[in-house]
Amino acid sequence: MMDFLLSCGPFGYILAALTVLFFASLPGAWRHAYRRQVPFLLGTAAAATGFLGQTTAIYHSLTQVIPADELNPEMISAGLRESFNSTWWGSGLLLLGTAVWLFITVLQRSREAK
Repeated sequence: MMDFLLSCGPFGYILAALTVLFFASLPGAWRHAYRRQVPFLLGTAAAATGFLGQTTAIYHSLTQVIPADELNPEMISAGLRESFNSTWWGSGLLLLGTAVWLFITVLQRSREAK
């Protein structure tokens, strides 16, 4: 797990903090109607941070590839795979946040209709 966090670069620490905030916000989102959008907003912030981490990683990898005399395709593919880690992490939190928000919204509206 620590290797995955470190492979995301500096954005891995931001994503870790957003993940902790996300799971910490779930009890409040469940109890209070005005907080039900917090997991969705944290998921959106995580997706944006993940995309920013990916673009930064690709930029850094290309600045190393362009001046190189000899290229190793396996090294390039490994760098691209690692650049997607932050995007997958952020997108996963966005999907989870959207699912939680929809579930809480539907459940609260069905309770109000009774």
